[in-house]
Amino acid sequence: AASRNGGINFSKLLWSIFSFLPGLKFIHNGFELGETAPVNTGLGFELHEIAELPAEKLPLFSSAVLNWVPGENIVDYIAKFNAIADYYKDEIGTKQLTQFKLLDEVGENVVAFLAEEKILICGNFSGKPCKINLSELLPKRQILVISTLTACLSQ
Repeated sequence: AASRNGGINFSKLLWSIFSFLPGLKFIHNGFELGETAPVNTGLGFELHEIAELPAEKLPLFSSAVLNWVPGENIVDYIAKFNAIADYYKDEIGTKQLTQFKLLDEVGENVVAFLAEEKILICGNFSGKPCKINLSELLPKRQILVISTLTACLSQ
């Protein structure tokens, strides 16, 4: 994930969103370290990139070394955000969120959904500033908001 536009912030954005989705949280080898080397060439690769990355160089098919040298990683972010997600789930009296409403009118490259009609989760994947009106996205009675907007401004 860290090899995508946005680098380590893209990884943080993904974890922020995944923290509220149902199911087992899964970290792929190196995700927490900001690993940028691809594991395989299954999705999003051009033909010339695939030619440069034979199976012998890819960790999915051979041995690989992860960069454990201290540097930018999201280990602490994952722990802190897990605590935040758990706090909000406890606030509404559940351990597992089960009801989601996708809000597709928010903006281009912005993912937003309401969980249990109480928690707003937003993510801006464009890397460009955007404006959203939170009061339009949440029903008037709601008090809990989580927004994980990368390079976004909220009104």
